Amino acid sequence: SGEFFNLKELLKLLKVGLPTGIERLIMSFSYNIFVGLVAICGTNALAGFQIGLRIESVSFTIGMAFAFAGTTLAGQNLGAKNPYGIKVGVKTTLAVALILMTSLGILMALFSHPLARFFTNDPEVVSYTVKYLYIVAFSQPLMAVIFVLSGAIRGLGKTKIPLMVNIANFWLVRLIPSMVLLKVFKTPLVPWGAMITENLTRSLSYLYIYKKVLKF
Repeated sequence: SGEFFNLKELLKLLKVGLPTGIERLIMSFSYNIFVGLVAICGTNALAGFQIGLRIESVSFTIGMAFAFAGTTLAGQNLGAKNPYGIKVGVKTTLAVALILMTSLGILMALFSHPLARFFTNDPEVVSYTVKYLYIVAFSQPLMAVIFVLSGAIRGLGKTKIPLMVNIANFWLVRLIPSMVLLKVFKTPLVPWGAMITENLTRSLSYLYIYKKVLKF
């Protein structure tokens, strides 16, 4: 009991933590590629995208909070051997996340023009920002599902699942189709359209895994 270094516990820790570390590293690299694809469409498109990201960061912060809540609730109830607590806790967290993030999405869409003009007066940049915010608004309920269920699955110790789901969807649905279509249509609507499609497929992937595979 007085051991400072326990190899068995260290290996257990690595088994849970390493996939998340690898996932964050690969996703960060992948997202930089995505930004590069938007940049192909011109400086105004990139500027509009960056302004949109600043505005969207509010909802992202809220989503991360719900992801942590999902992880904590799932982990605590797993430790207490309370599957019912996992089911109810995650379901409640998801319901609140859906309401808040969908409401935020509606507000972003309704006030997209004044929000964009707060950052710039360039009409083309404003136009791109508004288009991006509309797409983000539709993505909010999908992002709520992704944040909460990926967090819950991590809390259950299944950290390899988010690693595979996030990377597979990001590359197969978002990045590769964008790379192909941008050769024909040089508009940021290509990567942004791929983004909302990928949010849809990723949220459905998590719903399927959580319900059918993990059976919650």
